[in-house]
Amino acid sequence: MLSSATTFACFNAFLLITVLDISHDTKGVLSAALMSSAVSVGVLVGSVIASLVVQRVPGGIVVVAFYLLMAVGSLGAAFASQTVVRMAFLFASLLVFPAGNAVVGGFQTLLINKENLGKVAAGMGVIGMAVGPVVSALAGLGSERLGYTATSFILTASIAVLALPALTLKGLITLPGPDQWQQHIKRCGLTTF
Repeated sequence: MLSSATTFACFNAFLLITVLDISHDTKGVLSAALMSSAVSVGVLVGSVIASLVVQRVPGGIVVVAFYLLMAVGSLGAAFASQTVVRMAFLFASLLVFPAGNAVVGGFQTLLINKENLGKVAAGMGVIGMAVGPVVSALAGLGSERLGYTATSFILTASIAVLALPALTLKGLITLPGPDQWQQHIKRCGLTTF
């Protein structure tokens, strides 16, 4: 849970500084709007295929693709000089986002007892509201002082490092399809909270 909350914060900060960087060009406003649209379309297309992906692809593969595409997409967009290439990287990086979010969220829900779901959701909400603005503010300062590329690289490296705890959990990366999650929990000896 902490891994997904912190990686999302870094990725959102990356999107923010990317749009801000693009808006400084001569065609700034239109290019920034197109960048935001590419991100939205990536999530929309990902949402349309999410159910199919979750049902047909083992959950572990979806989770790995989810984190990997976020890191690779942001790295590619950070070093791309043309706005169209940045848009393509960010579009691709969000195609698995809805399916990955569904797998991670659904599996987490099975690991949390019903009486604790509200507590965990509230705690994660507080963490998300605290971490997101701080990371965005630091990214803004970094972009101002270090430049866009260096700050983007730091954010991308942070995404990769923060994803490691999730990507090293055997129970998560070997996750089968949703119909076998209960058996997987028992087989891996995972405990519920």
